Amino acid sequence: MGKENIVCGKRVIREIFKTKIDVETLYISKNLNKGNIKDILDEVNNRNIKIKYVYSNDMENMCNTKVHQGIAAKISNYKYYKFSELIEELKKEKLPILLILDGIQDPQNLGAIFRSAECMGIKNIIVPQKRSSNITDTVWKSSMGALAHLNICRTNNLVNVVKKLKDEEFKIVATTIDSSRRVYEENYKFPIAIIIGNEHEGVSDELLEYCDIKINIPMYGNITSFNVSVASGIVMYEIKKQRGE
Repeated sequence: MGKENIVCGKRVIREIFKTKIDVETLYISKNLNKGNIKDILDEVNNRNIKIKYVYSNDMENMCNTKVHQGIAAKISNYKYYKFSELIEELKKEKLPILLILDGIQDPQNLGAIFRSAECMGIKNIIVPQKRSSNITDTVWKSSMGALAHLNICRTNNLVNVVKKLKDEEFKIVATTIDSSRRVYEENYKFPIAIIIGNEHEGVSDELLEYCDIKINIPMYGNITSFNVSVASGIVMYEIKKQRGE
């Protein structure tokens, strides 16, 4: 069983049921109080999804953790969007915002960014095929199920993607400590692609060359950088705020 197709926890499974993602099998711990998951069981019955009852240690092995709430689901392979499909989705928005994640390798950070993006109403995200965490149960859990509502595109060349976005009249925004412009000093009332850099190295120099707007997030303590998921949340929030949304 491929663990990349296993998601664990009540909230994640509830969010998946709100979407078109196919659930193949629901796994329930034999000692779980089923009164706490009546809504999930009702949905499973409505969809004719198989249920398998497993021992607690099997559930721990399946979820790679003891914190699984006694419930897991096997879903169909995650459907990534093609770049052309993502562009069509973006055209539905008046002032679209796209998120580009430049090599986020920690699955908890990736899931946390997905959660913030969904909360900010930013649905379309591009990740590289290499130097990035895969969609795992840890990503699902860290996103609190938000991943179920996002359109994720994988690409083997972020630079080409940025070039195509510029052809589509997107402005490319990235954070860098070398910028003298603070995140709240810019106007963002146009189609935007936000690049969020790697946890350790930031946005790559190659991508920074194509950026139209380079900003920094001011810090007031002794530590010189935010966690990448925190930084991405600040940038997304500030752009929405500047737009008056």
